[in-house]
Amino acid sequence: MMEVEVVVVGAGVVGACTALSLIQEGKKTLLIDQYTAPNSLGSSMGQSRITRHAHSGPKQLSPILNLAHKKWAEISSQVNEELISPAQMLVVSHERKEVERLAESMKQSGLTPSWLTPKQTNTKYKTRFPDDTFMFEDRSGGVMKADRCLAAVMRLYREKGGEVLEGWKVEGVEERSKEGHGGVRVWGPKGEVRALSVVLCLGPWINSLQCNLNVHLPIQPIKTRASFMRNEGLPNSTIYYIQDSAVAFYILPAMDSEGLIKVGTNGGLAVTPDNDDEGDKGLTHLKEMIADFSSRYLPLHPEEERHETCWYSETPDKEFMLDRHPQHPDILLVVGFSSTGFKTAPAIGHIAAHMVVGKDHGFDISPFSVHRFIPSKSKI
Repeated sequence: MMEVEVVVVGAGVVGACTALSLIQEGKKTLLIDQYTAPNSLGSSMGQSRITRHAHSGPKQLSPILNLAHKKWAEISSQVNEELISPAQMLVVSHERKEVERLAESMKQSGLTPSWLTPKQTNTKYKTRFPDDTFMFEDRSGGVMKADRCLAAVMRLYREKGGEVLEGWKVEGVEERSKEGHGGVRVWGPKGEVRALSVVLCLGPWINSLQCNLNVHLPIQPIKTRASFMRNEGLPNSTIYYIQDSAVAFYILPAMDSEGLIKVGTNGGLAVTPDNDDEGDKGLTHLKEMIADFSSRYLPLHPEEERHETCWYSETPDKEFMLDRHPQHPDILLVVGFSSTGFKTAPAIGHIAAHMVVGKDHGFDISPFSVHRFIPSKSKI
C-alpha cells in the first residue's frame, strides 16, 4: 500500500498537467494510468491538435484559454522545444449567429477577428465556399504537437520528483470516513493507495467508476475517426473550423506526413471503451461524411491515404466538468473535455491544483459545475 498527499487518476494531457501543477504546489503526488503514459488508446493520443482563442463556449472559458496559451509557452521554454506551430485559423459557417458568437469570444480575449468575404476566402485558400457563408480569421491559432506536448508535461512532472504508476487500473475510489479516517482510498487489482485527495481525469473511462462514486455523471464516451488526405492547394500554415449544417469539421496539417491534411469532425460512435466490439466498422459513415464535405469545399484528393481513431467524452451541453464531488469534497472531478482538453490543459491543471490545496485560483468556473446536472439538494 502506498500513501501520498494527492492521487491523480488518468495520465492524459489534463491529468498530467494537473499532476504537474500539484507537485509545483509542493504536494507529494502520484499519477496513475491503466496503460503506459502516453499511450494510443485514450483522448490524448495522436500527433496534432488545434489551439485557438475563438470558441463556442461560455464567456468564462476565454480567460482559461488565455492562461493556457501562456502556460504552454512556459512549458515549451522549459523543455526547449517548439510545442505549438503558429497557424491562423479560418472559421466558416452558414450560420451568421454562430460565426458572430465565435468572433465575440475572440474579443473577450482582447483579439480582433479578421473578416473575409466568400470570394476573398476562395481566392486566398483555393476553397469553394458558396456566397451564403460567413467567415473570419483567428490569427492567434496554432497546431499543437500533441504527443510532444504530453511528453513535455510528463518529463517536467518526473523531473520535479513526481511518481507515476503505469498499467495500474483503478476500480474504486471512496472517502476513508467510512473507516473513521480522513482522506481517500483508491484501489484496483494491483493494490491500494491512500491519499488526502484524489483528482479524477479519466476521460471516457469515468463511467467505469460511477458505481463506486455513488453519483451519475451524464458523460458520453465517443469514438471518432479522422481522415488524412493529400493536399492539393490548401495553405499548410492554416487550420480550419467549418460548421456545415449541424456538423463541425476541423482541418489541419498532418504533423507526421508532409503533404497530408487531417480532417476530423465532432461526430462519432457512442460506445464505451470497454465495450468497443465493432472496431472501426461503426465509423464508416464518418469517412463518407468527410469525403463528401471535402469534395464540396476543399482542394484535397478525394481518397484518404490513412485514418486514425480516438476517444473523447462529452456532456449534454458540450462543456467540461471541473468541480468537487457533490458528497465527497476530497474527490475532484475533472472530466468531459470533448475537444477542449489540449487547449485548456495547463490552465485546468492550475485551477484544479489550487482547488486541492485550498488557494484562490481567480477564475469563475460556475459554468463547469457538476451541479448544472445534479441539483445540490437532490438525493444522490
